[in-house]
Amino acid sequence: MLFNELRVAFRQMRRNLSFSLINVFGLSVGIAATILIALYAEHQLTWDQFHPKSDDTYLLLKERHLPAGTQVLDDTWVPMGPAITEDYPEVKSFVRVFESDEWLEQAGSRSSVHVHIVDPSFLDVFHYPLVLGNPDVALSTPNSIVISESFAATHFGDSNPLGQELTIDGDVYEVKGVLKDAPSNSVMRPEVLVPFEAAISPDDEEGNNDWGSSFLWTFLELEEGTDSDAFEAQLPAFVEKIFGTEGPNGVNSLYIRLLPLPDVHNYYAEDRQLAWTLLAVGFVILLIASINFMNLSTAASLKRSREVGVRKVLGAVQPQLIRQFLVEAVLTSLIALVFAIALVEIIRPVMNRGLDLHLGAGLLTSFVSVGLLVSFGTMIGLLAGLYPAFYMSAFRPLRTIKGQLGRSPSSARFRTVLVVLQFSLSITLISGMMIVYNQIQFMKTQNLNFNADQVLAIRYDMEIFGDREQAVSTLTTTRDRILNLAGVQSASLSSLVPSEGANSNVFVRPEGRDPKDPLRMKIVAADEAFFETYGIEMVEGRSFRPNPSEGDAVLILNETARNNIGWKSAAGKMVNSIGEREVIGVVKDYHYTSLDSEVRPIIHIYRGANSGFNRYLSVRLGGADIQATMHQIEAIWHEVDPAGSFDYFFVDEAFDHLYRGQEQVGVVAGIFALIGVVIASLGLLGLVSYAIITRTREIGVRKVLGATAPQILVLVSRDHLKPVLIANLIAWPLAWYFGVRWLENYPYQFDLSPFSLLLPSLAALAIAFGTISFHAIRASRSNPAEALRHE
Repeated sequence: MLFNELRVAFRQMRRNLSFSLINVFGLSVGIAATILIALYAEHQLTWDQFHPKSDDTYLLLKERHLPAGTQVLDDTWVPMGPAITEDYPEVKSFVRVFESDEWLEQAGSRSSVHVHIVDPSFLDVFHYPLVLGNPDVALSTPNSIVISESFAATHFGDSNPLGQELTIDGDVYEVKGVLKDAPSNSVMRPEVLVPFEAAISPDDEEGNNDWGSSFLWTFLELEEGTDSDAFEAQLPAFVEKIFGTEGPNGVNSLYIRLLPLPDVHNYYAEDRQLAWTLLAVGFVILLIASINFMNLSTAASLKRSREVGVRKVLGAVQPQLIRQFLVEAVLTSLIALVFAIALVEIIRPVMNRGLDLHLGAGLLTSFVSVGLLVSFGTMIGLLAGLYPAFYMSAFRPLRTIKGQLGRSPSSARFRTVLVVLQFSLSITLISGMMIVYNQIQFMKTQNLNFNADQVLAIRYDMEIFGDREQAVSTLTTTRDRILNLAGVQSASLSSLVPSEGANSNVFVRPEGRDPKDPLRMKIVAADEAFFETYGIEMVEGRSFRPNPSEGDAVLILNETARNNIGWKSAAGKMVNSIGEREVIGVVKDYHYTSLDSEVRPIIHIYRGANSGFNRYLSVRLGGADIQATMHQIEAIWHEVDPAGSFDYFFVDEAFDHLYRGQEQVGVVAGIFALIGVVIASLGLLGLVSYAIITRTREIGVRKVLGATAPQILVLVSRDHLKPVLIANLIAWPLAWYFGVRWLENYPYQFDLSPFSLLLPSLAALAIAFGTISFHAIRASRSNPAEALRHE
């Protein structure tokens, strides 16, 4: 029985090849889009869940309640992990993690390497398996080191790296393990692991008991089955024991929070909402494709009306016909699934490269995945084929054999509702993606209140210039040589630069304020040329002067810092922060990082060429030949550090890079939304085809009576553009509502106006009109004698 039904199904697909191809195309594109979105969402929703102990592992956060508001920070103290583990039996293990960029010296060359300084328990708590070495001893001694597979391939080639030596920041380490490269959805993707005792010796009592400086991550592994909320409720007693009740770290101000390991990435990136949004987009696209299948199948059914009538006359009952049509629907869906998988395998590598992902290594890698895909395709075919199957199996034999099927008002209304639903969803998707695009462009083009154009930032470390006295002289000479180049306008040394938003914070106790209630502000060290180099405007007071006495005596606030303190004028007032300092100026608020977050309060302290605190040399370029100036700067730098690399970036490009992930995902989502509109247009094609078939004689009569092609076009278009117009009326408020809700996540928003929704509506109308016109013009050019020959 099934074999005969399949044979009939294939025969029908050959007879209605155009409808079959459109059906397969629409479904395959919809299924492919859904699978790709599902793969991406699965990647984003499963960060760090590959660790077997992820459900019992937590990052410690500090929630500090200050007069200016609540601050949540992730920097903790060196003794915190050991102290909590000692006091609470619920804690099975702790891991401290500190990341740093260090200099790697190898074969006479120097390059920057990203180092994770960790406790030996790192390899036990987290699932980063070793492909070479013993995890029990890989980090057991201060001079041991563990490297990743990719690092080993880069620096040791095909040779065995175990036992080899590496010199990092002047210290020699022995390679005792090689890590398997971490998945792309891992918060930590270590390149080099160095044991914690290499940074702070176990014999260093002062360093191991320093509760005054917080700079590292602390992870806790709780005993299996521990109630994390109940454990967190005990931590105020720990805070009181260490810091007492008063002050910024006292139990009245500081709370220790537990952040589950699988939530750490979302805490920083906040992209789970985007993943769920994309899943909704995938569901909508699949729904649109299924509706399109229903419309096209219904339209194609008119050509089979006589077949259904003959089958019924010969004894076929409705359940048999329903089963036949469902077999055809499932067959079409499974064929579409095959093409969808092929599309996914073509597009997936492109997405991986563009978004720096590692989505699914293949959809046919196991019987389970194949079974799930086949079940998925079968379910789509059954759900999408139910309505056409019941509709076609209900034809009356006598009328269908005579070709007098007629038009059912209720059936026509239902198909119109489907088209309205398709286009409403499609226009909402496109409008939503336009809002995302406009917001990203707004953030990229917003005035940052400093000039990032043609500013070159060079990373450096004082240690590459020799001892302190020699380093100061060499760095000063290097800066002055660069300043003397014709294509250089100014140069500045600083600890940070805009776009590099490091989390360096200090307590600030302004005059007139209770010392027990300090403010916490970002700190930036800079020389006298910093504000000039970046074009940052002084709104009060003066800038730094090249005077060593300013180093420990003065500071400059930004407007937000002044406002948080509550001053209308700040110049001349005193602030206690790393010593007692006088405020000599206030600069206009400028954005240190992306516009995803508000401008933070910042204090600027003076540090010149003699400071090891500074890490960047910023150079403002000018003139016509930027490339030639770049080559000159690089040549000067290599004279000073011939073994090292010229580590630089342009600040404006770095700012653009901050939005790269959002922009790429927005583009991908926009493409999928456009696919939804195209598929919806195929559904409209089905409705128009149905109308043309049922009105063939009417169109023939009108042509015999003198109707022209444009009149026929207007006749057909008038009725079928209405659903698209109605869809716009439904989509606009939906897109507006969700757009407003989404924009609430951003402190700086573009001006959402009705014109933002105009382009998607016009695009949908244009696509719909083109779809309708194609069939209407064909109908208007048909020979009326063909339509009337049976009359």
